[in-house]
Amino acid sequence: MSNITSPSNLLGAEEIILVTGIYRITGALWIVPLCLVFYDFVLTFEAEVQYFWSTQGGTLTRVLFFVNRYWPAGNLVHAVPYNNVTIFIDLSLISSKFATPGARIVGRYTAYSAGAQHLIVGGILTIRIYAMFKCNKKLLVVLLTLYALWIGSETILIGLVTSRFKSNEALRDIFTGCAPTNIPTWCYIYWLPSLAFESLLLILACWKTIQEASSSFWTSKIMVVLLRDSVLYFGGVTLFTIANFLAWYIAPLPLYGMFIA
Repeated sequence: MSNITSPSNLLGAEEIILVTGIYRITGALWIVPLCLVFYDFVLTFEAEVQYFWSTQGGTLTRVLFFVNRYWPAGNLVHAVPYNNVTIFIDLSLISSKFATPGARIVGRYTAYSAGAQHLIVGGILTIRIYAMFKCNKKLLVVLLTLYALWIGSETILIGLVTSRFKSNEALRDIFTGCAPTNIPTWCYIYWLPSLAFESLLLILACWKTIQEASSSFWTSKIMVVLLRDSVLYFGGVTLFTIANFLAWYIAPLPLYGMFIA
């Protein structure tokens, strides 16, 4: 792993070129998920109006849907111009004597926004598995227990990582915004609880799909759609988590900013 964790390591010309290049790429890469989100809106907005803008369906399900759909989109709308202009927000400003009230507010929001979005996605995934297993109460208790452990451990880990951040004065003359330093080399373990929980849900979804497919009579059409979409959805979420884990483990540490900015 890279040892680019302190300002002294960033004073060389090669290191400065590396870090500034990574942060500029980081800002540009935020455009990709923004385009994908709006493309998804174009494809599914009609169905959203039909099924979620009415009074039909459970309140909790509708709330989770709207928050999960529009909160990340709002973050991306803010992040794309912000990261391409200021490159990165240094979360160490939360405790820095130089921090302004605005920086503290944005810093706190940035630090815990990702965890809150994980909480929402985890809730949706748990509800889907619960429905797939015909509302098994015992399974629900197990899933909720693991869910609580996942969110708790993830919150502690992200707090430990961000609390160590320090601002990097060496790069402030090169681009606007702040570059974090003193990033722990073990920061990649943040993704392990998420990977464990989501992998379990993927295994359960695959196992239920195989079980239903091998039964003597096939289930209802809506259940077929639920099983198929769940495997694809859980698989996509798990691959996303693996990609983040590998990026934090293999890539230079400044790339960390891509996932928390």
